[in-house]
Amino acid sequence: MKNIFICGMYRSGSTFLYNMVRELKKHHNKQEWELHKVHEGWSDIPKGSQDVSIYSYRDVRDVIASFCYKYNMNFETFLIHERKTIPFIKWIIDYDQKIKSMCANNVSLYKYEDCILGNPISTYNAVSGFLGVSQLYNIELSEQLCLERQKKKIQNLKQHDVETKYWPNHIKDGKANKYKNILTDYEIKLINSNQYIKNYLKNNGYEI
Repeated sequence: MKNIFICGMYRSGSTFLYNMVRELKKHHNKQEWELHKVHEGWSDIPKGSQDVSIYSYRDVRDVIASFCYKYNMNFETFLIHERKTIPFIKWIIDYDQKIKSMCANNVSLYKYEDCILGNPISTYNAVSGFLGVSQLYNIELSEQLCLERQKKKIQNLKQHDVETKYWPNHIKDGKANKYKNILTDYEIKLINSNQYIKNYLKNNGYEI
């Protein structure tokens, strides 16, 4: 058995990647693949020599904006895992840095803005290459799993879909930089002025 951990940052396209791997498993008849979608706690899970992990990350300000949309919150009322906005951002950056520091041949990294919003076929090719399967079905699957089709599928959900892991209201538009429309200038400045967060943004190529 080969365990595949999709361990993305919250609201960073990890469910999209989970479904991508799920379809590759089905089309390539990889019954030995065991898929796990996890967030925090990934580093504490024992892993075998054949196990691999797929990690997605994004602009942490958009993580906050996405949660605010999903749960009808704002900067002041934000509370996820008993953490307010700034402590929550620091927490997910801690997790991000832990995974990236352990990055080796068995961990593959995907930046949301490039891989989820970018060219789906290139992401499929990268994931299939990482998992050691051919690109035979990638064009077909990338069309099936494009963001617009996923949004339509989610619109019809009444409850959590145990197969796809999608929830109702899971995706709004998937766009980047939507924090600029949800957070005030003062709130953005407050986030950007935190040196720990600022370093993350700068190191990962996000504007400040």
